[in-house]
Amino acid sequence: MVRILVVEDDRAMNRFVCERLRADGYEPAPCFDADEALERLEREPCDMIITDVMMPRLDGLEACTKIREFSQVPI
Repeated sequence: MVRILVVEDDRAMNRFVCERLRADGYEPAPCFDADEALERLEREPCDMIITDVMMPRLDGLEACTKIREFSQVPI
């Protein structure tokens, strides 16, 4: 099963995206900020990342830069 990390700080939107992915046969892994996503990526592999751009503390673009330091997972 394809595992997709969903990084979205709006909990309702995160839940909606995860529900749609699950309905389409994917395994969503919800994260609610970029720091949480980076920590999770270091310990759990995923096949793809869907991320919000505007998030508190570390935004989605900065997170993409940090992810590229250790992973080539599609974003």
